[in-house]
Amino acid sequence: MKIAVSAFAAARPKIAEHLIANNASTEAINCDLRRGLLEAMKTIANAANLSNSAAVTVYDMGAAYISFNGDVDIVDSFVYDTNGRIYYTGDGIPKQTDASLALSGGDPAAYPGDYYKLGLPKPSTPLTISLQGTPAADADISHTTAYTYTYVTGWGEESEPADATAAIDVYVGHDVWLSNFATTDTTDLNITHFRIYRVANGNLNAEFQLVADVGYQASQSYHDQVSDSDLGEVLPTEGWTAPPTDLQGLRQFANGILIGFRDNELYLSKPFIPYAFPEEYIQKINHTIVGLGSYGNATIVLTDELPYIASGTDPESVIIYPMQFNQGCVSKKSIVDSPMGVVFASPDGLCLATDGTVTKITEGFLTKEQWQAYDISNLIGFYHEQRYYGFFSGSNEGIIIDQSGVVEFTISGITAVYGGYVDTASDTIKLVCDVDGTRKIVDFNSGTTPLSYTWKSKHFIMPDDISFSC
Repeated sequence: MKIAVSAFAAARPKIAEHLIANNASTEAINCDLRRGLLEAMKTIANAANLSNSAAVTVYDMGAAYISFNGDVDIVDSFVYDTNGRIYYTGDGIPKQTDASLALSGGDPAAYPGDYYKLGLPKPSTPLTISLQGTPAADADISHTTAYTYTYVTGWGEESEPADATAAIDVYVGHDVWLSNFATTDTTDLNITHFRIYRVANGNLNAEFQLVADVGYQASQSYHDQVSDSDLGEVLPTEGWTAPPTDLQGLRQFANGILIGFRDNELYLSKPFIPYAFPEEYIQKINHTIVGLGSYGNATIVLTDELPYIASGTDPESVIIYPMQFNQGCVSKKSIVDSPMGVVFASPDGLCLATDGTVTKITEGFLTKEQWQAYDISNLIGFYHEQRYYGFFSGSNEGIIIDQSGVVEFTISGITAVYGGYVDTASDTIKLVCDVDGTRKIVDFNSGTTPLSYTWKSKHFIMPDDISFSC
């Protein structure tokens, strides 16, 4: 009887050793099976020191890396920005920065050197209207109006408006002066001026329209001499509240919307307005959110009990409903977007959530007990070349999973992995890790030296006693 093995595949330890396919293995360690051949994984390459010796999350700003000591979610600007603007959560309050701010200060270990808060406060007090001049005793009412104002930043962001003033009758012969512009703590806010709006034509059901921009200073006052015909755009920022200070898990959603969470609440931004998260868009679900993933125009919401799916292109009408899969997510950093769906670690196995169903990828080759023998609560995941690469935070061990099975690996030369990302420019997984006691960023499986590997075949049962020959 001829024993032929070709197109070598990964391990399927769930199945009895004599029942697996001829090309499957009972044990695969440090094997690179992408070509169906028995080949070894390679050592790391291009190790470069990170200035921050405690870095966990890194982001390439072009000229240098910025880094964070914890799990931080970073989102690129929807609109192309030559200075590389990004938005992020997980490092205290929600923030935004760009290359000019992030790479300032001169100490690479402290990059991002500077940032702005994401979102603006509402001005705390309404304006004070002073009517100056002495109208004639029989003067007619020129108009009835009301005022409000907003904060505006050097980046063109605009806050929600202050409470409007009471309506006031302005008689012919009156001059209208505005004062009591409320200033606020401008630390990390970039506020540069106030923007004034008023109601035209005495119709208090009408919308507020732009009057003028004035400089941001505590003693500011303004003499309003703008006619109704010269008023500008309608106030656009009603309800544009800042995101909560403890927002987490920031992601891109459909149609220029950002999405994040806290506890059991989902927060959505105005389309293409990444700093405005109106309270009317908040969606509450029945379970504590662990993390988010993206698939098409949907966001998969992974909780501690079961997944939900959020879909839509308008934040006012986004629909969220639970998926029929009673498994929670055990590791936020295990969540990975892929062309097939969102991959995440559950208590029973590695799962794939699409726009309608959830399947267990490891169902055919790992039992619940075998899966839980891994350090799944510390799993860090990446999707690369049609495979899921999982690294166990704080160690140099990991797993590679595809539909055929699992390959285990140990990364020679690394003490512990803490984070990383898939670099699409070089098509490599870059790992944040300790090498000889130094925090570095390295290219995974990209060196020239092969690792020692093991591939153990199935147990072949012969019909009769035979002697081996070749």
